[in-house]
Amino acid sequence: MEAERLAMMEQQLACDLLRAVAVFDKPFMTTAFIAGDMVLLDMLARQGLLSRVPIVFIDTLHLFPETYEFADEVLENVMQCGVSSHSTEEH
Repeated sequence: MEAERLAMMEQQLACDLLRAVAVFDKPFMTTAFIAGDMVLLDMLARQGLLSRVPIVFIDTLHLFPETYEFADEVLENVMQCGVSSHSTEEH
């Protein structure tokens, strides 16, 4: 029963993201690299939408070193999906 519910929720999220990309002119996503953000990033990747939805991360300069390490890992995975990255500063 729980697996069916999860599958339904994943399908709904995929439909919502596809619709948002179709309806809005310049959709983008902000991230703080928290759990919910990772769910959205994963679904964007699985739907092939990363190239159409820029991901915005604002460095507050008050982050833990582990956050930067995790961000680098996520970026590496995004790059493997064939999406380019644009960064103006190194941390």
